[in-house]
Amino acid sequence: MRDAQREAGEFLLGRLVRLCGALAATADPEQAGQLLANRIGEVLACDRAVLVSLAPPRPRHVSDGIAAGERTALADAIGL
Repeated sequence: MRDAQREAGEFLLGRLVRLCGALAATADPEQAGQLLANRIGEVLACDRAVLVSLAPPRPRHVSDGIAAGERTALADAIGL
């Protein structure tokens, strides 16, 4: 069991390192946000991701090519 947990942790860390490397190679903050929204599923189990600004709270980058301003069930669920 311990070996399986260690292997899962190393796998997750590897995915996170690849994502961070891709983000570090992106100079444009808009591109970085879209990249993060599109690739966070490689690290976390999720179907879609939305990055939001905090003031005012509104969608900024959405995965799967959905326009950030579109009303979706996900946006409704998080109160945007």
